[in-house]
Amino acid sequence: MTDARESAPINAMGLTFAGPVGVAAGVDRDGSRIASLDLAGFGHIEIGTVTPETRMAIARRPRHLRIGINFGSQRQGLDRAVIADYCATLRAAYARADYLCANLTAPRGGRDGDTPGVESLLRRLRAERDRLAERSGRKAPLLVKVGVARGDDPAPRAIAAARRLRFDGVVLVCADLRRIAAIKDSLGDLALVSVGGIATAAEMDARMKAGASLVQAYSAFVANGAPALRGAAWAPEEPTRAGV
Repeated sequence: MTDARESAPINAMGLTFAGPVGVAAGVDRDGSRIASLDLAGFGHIEIGTVTPETRMAIARRPRHLRIGINFGSQRQGLDRAVIADYCATLRAAYARADYLCANLTAPRGGRDGDTPGVESLLRRLRAERDRLAERSGRKAPLLVKVGVARGDDPAPRAIAAARRLRFDGVVLVCADLRRIAAIKDSLGDLALVSVGGIATAAEMDARMKAGASLVQAYSAFVANGAPALRGAAWAPEEPTRAGV
C-alpha cells in the first residue's frame, strides 16, 4: 500500500504538508514520539501542550513530517504572568517548530477564547513572533487554538482578534459542520485546522469539505491507531516497508 505522503501535497499557512491529516496536541506532549508517529504516515504532528516547565525532546525532524508546537502556561487565568509564560515558551519553541499554536483550550487553564485579556495575549504573541522572525530570517506561522460551542453563540473574540492581528490560522475544536463552515468564511485567508469529534474517515472528509485546510485526529487515533482513519480520500495510508 502506498504511503499517503506520496499523494498530492497540501499547501497551508505558507507551508507544504505531505498530507492534510495530522495528530492533535496531547498525543505527543514533548516530542518524544515523533519517530513512531512519523511511521504512521501523518502529514504533521502538533506537539504539546508545551509550557515553560516542559523539557522538549525533539531530536530528529523527519523530512516528510511537519512539526507544530502547541504552547501555553500551567498557571490559571490570563494575567501578566500567564502572558509572560506564553511568550517565553514561544521563544523556546520557535527554532524547533514548523508552526506554533497558542492553546486556549486547556481544561485546567481556566481560560478560553473569550477570557478578558485574550486580545492582549495575541497581540504580544504576534509581536514576539515577528521579532523572532526578523532575528532568524524565518517566519514560522502562528495560530491560536480555540473551542467553539454548537448553535448560534457568537464566535470567541480570539477568532476575530487572530484575523485582525494577521495570524496565520486557527485550530478549531468543534464538531458542528455548519459552525466550522461559518467560521472558515469569517477567517478570510487564514487557515482553519479542524479537530474534535473525528472518529471515522467519513467525518474527516466532511471537515475538509466544510473548509478545513488540515484535520487532526486525537481520540480515534489514541483508541484504535491510524487504521481507524483509513479509507478517506485524505487519510494516512499504511506505509510500505520500502517507504519506511
